[in-house]
This record gives sequence, C-alpha cells and structure tokens, in this order.
Amino acid sequence: MADEFDPTADFLAQERAALGDAADLFQVADTASTPLQATPSFSTSNAFVPTPSIADSPKAFAPTNDRIQSPVSSAARSSPGLPSEFEQKWQGEQREIVDDRDRAATAKHETMVQEAQQAIDRFYEEYNEKKDRAIELNRANQEIELQAASKGGLWERVAKQIDLATKASQDQKASTSTAARSPTQQQQQQQQGTRDTSRMRELLQDLKRDPEAPGVKSKKATTTVA
Repeated sequence: MADEFDPTADFLAQERAALGDAADLFQVADTASTPLQATPSFSTSNAFVPTPSIADSPKAFAPTNDRIQSPVSSAARSSPGLPSEFEQKWQGEQREIVDDRDRAATAKHETMVQEAQQAIDRFYEEYNEKKDRAIELNRANQEIELQAASKGGLWERVAKQIDLATKASQDQKASTSTAARSPTQQQQQQQQGTRDTSRMRELLQDLKRDPEAPGVKSKKATTTVA
C-alpha cells in the first residue's frame, strides 16, 4: 500500500532544510513517524524548554551608577541636617500660632484674676457695711430696751422680760417647724410646746398693783431714807 501524503511532515521537512544546522537546536522529532496530536499531553511531552532563573543572570538586575538622580534626593544627601524651605515656613507658622494662643491665655488669666479680686473687694465692703448697720441697730435696740426697763416698777419690768422671752421662744419654734406639716399638726405642736402661763401672769399683775409688794416696798424705803 502506497504511503499517504502528510502535508505537515512535508512542511516541517522544508523548514528543516531551510534552517540547516540550526534545526538541531529545536530538537523537533520526526513528525512522519509520530503524528501530531490535536491537544498535546503534559505527561508525554518531551519538549521541555528550561526557564532562565534570576540567579543565572545577576547582571540583568545589578544596580548601575548611570541612573539619573532626582534633585530632591541629591539635595537631601548634600544637606541632611537642614530642613527644606516648606518645612521652615510651616514651622514658623506653627510658632506664631502657639505664641498667639499663649498671649491670649495669659490675657484671659489676668482678666479673671482682676475680676476675682474686684468681686472679693466688693464682698468685704458689703459685709462690713452690713455688720456696721447691724451693730448700730443692736445698739439702738439695747438703748430702747434699757429705757423701757427703767420705767415702771420692779414687777412691771419682770412682766415685760417674761413677755419678750415667751415671744422669742414662740418665734424660734415657728421658724424651725417644717412647711410640709398641715395647719392642724402645727397647731397641735404649738399647744404641746406652749405652757399655760395664765396663772403666773395673774400673779405678776397682782404684784404690780400691790404697793406693799416685796420689791416695791424696799425701794420706797430706800427713797425715803435718801
């Protein structure tokens, strides 16, 4: 049986003839004896081409001194301790902001101190004025009380002192009572805390009217001897 014509094998033969000795570098197998598969298999393929590694060509990645350096990096290397113009401007602005803030805080503190001192001075002035007025008022009240006590007889003055003490005691009890209590409870408390002094008042009235009372009689005798 005559051999069938294979166009692929014929094409490869023509290419090998054209390449000559260079065809051995590709190591292409004879396609006439082994027909090509539609999809090559990775397990049966012997045409493995090695991939060059980075370690095999170190010169490809070696740094060169012929590269152009940026002006920023060269300037930074030439003066590493000096800040740039932008940094100097920014630092100056920040210093001005901090100085303004410190001046404002100092002025505010001084104003607060002055206001506090003025408030303290006003407080002591008002306190001294109130104290002086209270002293004058107490002195006037004492004079009035002394004048009232010097008038009348002995038992009349005693009756006035008892009335004043009773009134002061009642006012103190009324001020200490709580506002939450009902009027009935307040009245009961007043009745419980108030003693019946009607009998004592009657005795004082009798002593005031009696010219032979113990204190009145001795006073009259002293006046007669004088």
